[in-house]
Amino acid sequence: MSNKTKEEKLISIGLVEEVSSFYELKVRLFASIENLGVGSLLKVISHDGDVNRMYLVRLIDITDVAPFPGLRLEELLRGEVTLRDLRELMERLPGLSTHLRTSLSTVIAICRVLGEIKKEDNQISLVAPSRPPRAWSAVMLPEAKELEMIVHAEMGQDYAQKGAYLGTLSYLSNVRVYLNPSKFNMHMAILAQTGAGKTETAKRIIYEFIKSQNDACSLIFDVVGQYSGLGLVESGTVSLFEALLRDLVSNGRKLKFTWIFPLIKIAYRKLGGLRKVSQVFWKKIIRPLNDYIAKYNVEIQCGLIDVYHKLYAEFSLPIPDAKDDSQYIGLQEFSDTSEVKNKILDWDILLTNYWLPNSIRETFLPTLQRGRTEFFEMLIRDTVELQRNARKEGRPYKVLTLIDVPLVLDALQHFSTELIERYGYWQTTINSVKRDLRYVKDYLLARNFDPEIHYYLLSRISSKNTVTFIHLTTPVVESINTLYVIAYLLDELFELYSNISLLENIEVTRNLLIVLEEAHRYAPASDDEAKKNPVLPVLEKIAREGRKFGLGLCIISQRPAFINKTILSQCSTLVALRIRNKYDQEQIRYSVESILEEDVKLLPELNTGEALVSGAASPSSLIPLRVKVEMLK
Repeated sequence: MSNKTKEEKLISIGLVEEVSSFYELKVRLFASIENLGVGSLLKVISHDGDVNRMYLVRLIDITDVAPFPGLRLEELLRGEVTLRDLRELMERLPGLSTHLRTSLSTVIAICRVLGEIKKEDNQISLVAPSRPPRAWSAVMLPEAKELEMIVHAEMGQDYAQKGAYLGTLSYLSNVRVYLNPSKFNMHMAILAQTGAGKTETAKRIIYEFIKSQNDACSLIFDVVGQYSGLGLVESGTVSLFEALLRDLVSNGRKLKFTWIFPLIKIAYRKLGGLRKVSQVFWKKIIRPLNDYIAKYNVEIQCGLIDVYHKLYAEFSLPIPDAKDDSQYIGLQEFSDTSEVKNKILDWDILLTNYWLPNSIRETFLPTLQRGRTEFFEMLIRDTVELQRNARKEGRPYKVLTLIDVPLVLDALQHFSTELIERYGYWQTTINSVKRDLRYVKDYLLARNFDPEIHYYLLSRISSKNTVTFIHLTTPVVESINTLYVIAYLLDELFELYSNISLLENIEVTRNLLIVLEEAHRYAPASDDEAKKNPVLPVLEKIAREGRKFGLGLCIISQRPAFINKTILSQCSTLVALRIRNKYDQEQIRYSVESILEEDVKLLPELNTGEALVSGAASPSSLIPLRVKVEMLK
């Protein structure tokens, strides 16, 4: 059967009335056609001599409803329209007579030409058009399978196997949409007002990222416990951890999970010197985690490390009678790192607190200075230089890139005279820096947190098939101190990935997705907040350079206007749900290059769970999509 015969069986839903420009068409669509709206994808067939050109167009605006041109009802009643006129018009558009019997009303709409559809050797693609469609060309609804193949042409024919399923087209529920996870390292923004479905959308994307990739890993800022399930999980939804446990782990997929708890002490001492986990940690973390695992009838090897006290425990979940407080897990001290460092990489689940280790990288000083004395970094560097000149041996000087904070404090006292006379510092400046360093030592630093343990923890976070939650709700109390240790963790990950070739005997994947829920907290737009926020400079570094090392950012926020413009502009993929605030719309308009003006205007009209998807990880760089996201259930 010829292509022409096939096309004659298609039903037209309108025609091109005017070619406004190379990429813009004015069309008339029948008002009786259902499931059409702004964002709908349509097919135009233009007869160019003996060649039928096919175009994919996107409906971007609906301007009016009017009678069909040349068929005004009063003219028909007066007999001023001949049967020949009707016959010629109907012959232009296959199937038109069916709609004429239904309704003579039409919708006047504006469509943007996305590209020309090409079919060669059973391959279908969308290319830049060499010429626009002609006026009076037929407008049709594309077939679902054909449209799905057009949308995913850039991903190849196996898009369903290697893609990250997101949902279906809003106006064609039988057309599935898959994101391209290989482009997640080019950074992504998920933006929406409160209640529009951004967190549920993020959970779906992370779930599919882990499911579809054999080498993927993710680090998630879990602000209220919605991702791990160890906090607030809204009714009718499922946590990311539970979905992965239910669908993948219980069916044999080997995944590892890590929970990081910034600046808390897990252990407490009972009578007789026995150390056990605290009651709050037991009730808020281990007990609900135990319930999840018991629910799906799997056995998990779990490890717990308290880096502050240099304690650890290993046990299996589920624990019988977990509600019995007498079953609290006991912890034991480890005298050297060899006892636990390999276990860190092997446990199915690792629970650990996180502080600054006893030696920090010198490159972190500019970040640590934020919100502190003006000469903080400079004075410490000069003090360290005096130390190294005075003593070339000893622990702080074996690795010159690490700074031992307690030893620097001692050196500030020891070399105070030389700092004043040789470098010209005032005593008040030295005292201010000493005060700041004491604060770091007392509130941010764990003396027992050995750098080697820290190194293995970073390696676990970066290993394939690993999901890590930075737990930022009870028992953690988020504060400016929390931001400093989070900044150090991210900075160390960046250093690890940028020097990955130097690693020995550690397998690290170049496919880490860092997910920042409530991103405006960590990447503020305000200059005053930015100067004090220690996480921002690290995020800017990852946003600019992370792609080449396999580090991707996914920023999530209900207030785009409050997000740093530099970071937002580096997000090559946009998933935007409903946004009505005009300032947030303006921030998106000027900071995200992948969004079109008509999409910004559409943002306030989106339904809950409906998203506009565009950019690098979208299935097609040419086609912005209006998608109904399928939430995890």
